[in-house]
Amino acid sequence: MTFKPLRYAMVFFAALVVIEVLLFGVSYVMQQDMRNPVMGLIPFMGAAIFEGTKHAQATRAPIPNRWTQAAQMTLIGLGISILVAIPMLVGSPLVRQILAEYINYIIGAFAVGALLAWVITWFFHGFGAKTQWKAQDNQ
Repeated sequence: MTFKPLRYAMVFFAALVVIEVLLFGVSYVMQQDMRNPVMGLIPFMGAAIFEGTKHAQATRAPIPNRWTQAAQMTLIGLGISILVAIPMLVGSPLVRQILAEYINYIIGAFAVGALLAWVITWFFHGFGAKTQWKAQDNQ
């Protein structure tokens, strides 16, 4: 098994920071907010592709326990995302009021987002490995 949680966490965090910096720059230049909910899934995709590529470089064997690895990656990514969001969530009285008022909807949306991130991570983990294997075959 070539999945390394610390490496995944570092790649995920780097992707998260790069996405935020790019969004800030584009939003500043275009004078409008370019964020949308799908942007939160990009770090999951990028880090999963990276891990799949690393697996394919190490071995030609199929990824073992791919759903379990995807679940572990998803939990790591969600943990990092929550840690990054905490200062915003607790720092604003308006955000705290919205959280208190709509907590059931927020929990439901978080659960759906987590499930979507898990499936996306599973898919892109395999996609990264398959792409790397094809590249190795073409060399």
